[in-house]
Amino acid sequence: MILAVYAMVGALIASLWVSAVQLTRLLPQFAPRISELRGQLWMFLHDNLGIGDDQICSIVDSVDPRVLLDTAYNLLAAQ
Repeated sequence: MILAVYAMVGALIASLWVSAVQLTRLLPQFAPRISELRGQLWMFLHDNLGIGDDQICSIVDSVDPRVLLDTAYNLLAAQ
């Protein structure tokens, strides 16, 4: 009985792991869309919220999708 529970938990963890690895391999395909969303965020912050260009630069430039994707991939690949 307990062995069956451990097997199910192990299978669940393994399937989550495989899903995460597949996701990190697919994410680079979405880099252009992420860049487009970054531009839309810039316009929203500036036009709708009245945040200045220098503040927007510091906010938007702090987010680099390639660094996020590389970090996620390296974390999953290291395991």
